[in-house]
Amino acid sequence: MNKAILLLLFFTTASAVSQVVRARTVLLMGSRFDITISANDSLSAEKYIDESIAEIIRIENLISEWKPETPVSEINRNAGIKPVKVDSELFDLTKR
Repeated sequence: MNKAILLLLFFTTASAVSQVVRARTVLLMGSRFDITISANDSLSAEKYIDESIAEIIRIENLISEWKPETPVSEINRNAGIKPVKVDSELFDLTKR
């Protein structure tokens, strides 16, 4: 009887804390990003991966020197000509 209770407890606990792992590789910002997420379910894991990729794209659109519409490209176009106002996030990133 004790073995049956222990087995039941083990499998109940194991299923309650089971995690799924999802991974995706993307090429952004001229670099390879290998993103691996552990979550309670596949939908959550995929959502977290999508959010991570969206943040990388957001940062790329802020600091890329290769995209003419980014603030960094505007700074470079105006270098030595006139100052360019930037938001505090970009200022902090470039200050590093």
